[in-house]
Amino acid sequence: KHEDALREFRTAVQIQSQVLQKKPSDTAIASNLADSASWIGTILQELGRLSESQSAFMEAINIIKPYHLSGKDTEASRLYAIIVLYQSEVAIRRGDVSSAKKLIDEAKGIFRELSLHDPSNSTWKNSLLSSDTYLLSLVARHDWTSTERDIQAHAGAEFSSLIKADPSNLPFQINFLEIRRLGILDLLTQGNVQAAQEAAERAWSEWQEAIKGRTQTAEALYAETRFQETIGTVFAANGEHEKAAAHWQESVQKLEASQNPDPAFLAIRRLLALNLGQ
Repeated sequence: KHEDALREFRTAVQIQSQVLQKKPSDTAIASNLADSASWIGTILQELGRLSESQSAFMEAINIIKPYHLSGKDTEASRLYAIIVLYQSEVAIRRGDVSSAKKLIDEAKGIFRELSLHDPSNSTWKNSLLSSDTYLLSLVARHDWTSTERDIQAHAGAEFSSLIKADPSNLPFQINFLEIRRLGILDLLTQGNVQAAQEAAERAWSEWQEAIKGRTQTAEALYAETRFQETIGTVFAANGEHEKAAAHWQESVQKLEASQNPDPAFLAIRRLLALNLGQ
């Protein structure tokens, strides 16, 4: 399945490259080409081929960067920033936190500029808030200060507002669940176990209601199983070991059913196995 997708996107890149050579000023063609190249990076990342993935994302960045720098097309700038964020994910998985932070900061700056030019654009606001989430995830829990907590609280409130305006938007829901998860882990780190449990149960209930009857994407499954690992940890910290084990076991079953080879899914699976004493 992944190899078939790789062949299709590589063929698309070849064709789109030839078209762009004939129409180098066409931003739409360049965007399609960069998007195809970034899909190659995403698939390689899912397969754990991180060095190749990094190269593919760099190729995509180099394609769209001149159109972003021209300042004439906001969509080109948005795509450039998104691919930079994808590149930061690879850096994180390779353990290069310093490079990841620089990439996230660059993307965040672009999203901030776009949001300032069009404050009503919820997609750009979501992207800006997502970059905050990325940055927070790079800070060790024990190193959180009032700065990180303020960022988390602000992002949570903004995501909540976006969802009230567009409750069917799954990316908003996924990002909201993750920013809440980070806040719950911070409460747990501070020793506020009861507050962490109350926040976790509320977030889990709202998430289940939000996705009821919807086809689950890989991104949603990743966010959901990651959250269930966290809520199980909260229950365990509060002495409710049966509830903890139930969440962890349910997550294991979901991950096994998905058969997703992405190393991020495998990492959650290993963590859950440790939690369950397997």
